[in-house]
Amino acid sequence: MENKIKVTSWSEGGKGLSGYKIFNHDKLIYETEVGESTNNIACFLGICHAIYQFPNEVIYTNNNTALTWCRQRRCNTDSELLFHRVAKAERYLRALTQIKVSKM
Repeated sequence: MENKIKVTSWSEGGKGLSGYKIFNHDKLIYETEVGESTNNIACFLGICHAIYQFPNEVIYTNNNTALTWCRQRRCNTDSELLFHRVAKAERYLRALTQIKVSKM
C-alpha cells in the first residue's frame, strides 16, 4: 500500500508556541513543538521534515502558505528564534531536484 503522508500544524495565538504533526494514513507518526512562531512556519518546517523522512512520497497539507514556501524553496519569515532552523530547511529544499507537495 502506498503511503499517504500528511502534515498539520498548530500555533497558540498569532505568534505563540507552535508545532507540527506528521501522519501516515491518519496514524500519527511524529509530533513536535518548534517554539514561538506562526502556524505557517511550523507547517513549513513540518513539510521539510516529512520530505526528508519520505523523499519519494507526495507530502500533503492544507496550509497554502507553507505549500507555496516549499515550492519556492524559501520561507518568508523574520523570526530570529527559528532563523537557523528555517535557513537549514531552505538549504535542504534548494538541494533537491524535485519537491512533491500537494494540497489536501
